[in-house]
Amino acid sequence: MAADPADETRRQIEAWIAGLPDRLETSPELRKRGEQFKRDVLASAGLRDWTSSLWESAKQALRAQAADPESELRRQLAGALAAAGRRLGSDRLLQESLERVVESGPGH
Repeated sequence: MAADPADETRRQIEAWIAGLPDRLETSPELRKRGEQFKRDVLASAGLRDWTSSLWESAKQALRAQAADPESELRRQLAGALAAAGRRLGSDRLLQESLERVVESGPGH
């Protein structure tokens, strides 16, 4: 089947796949099954564990980079802060806008 593009089974599978987007949009039964699948996946303890472990790994990596003065993260943040400071120093409208925000802050 893999070697023969004209194989009947292959053509049937390709036709089924090609029609899937339309069926997903128009079939109430497929929509219902898709919604149930989505709920099952989102309720999965395995998914929660996996996303939690991803978040923990990301936090550890960010902390390690933040602690390293030579890290790309620190260089990028320093550059962004310096650029923001330069803009604030040269953009009168931005200065006035920031002043209004700061002055209105204590009232909230």
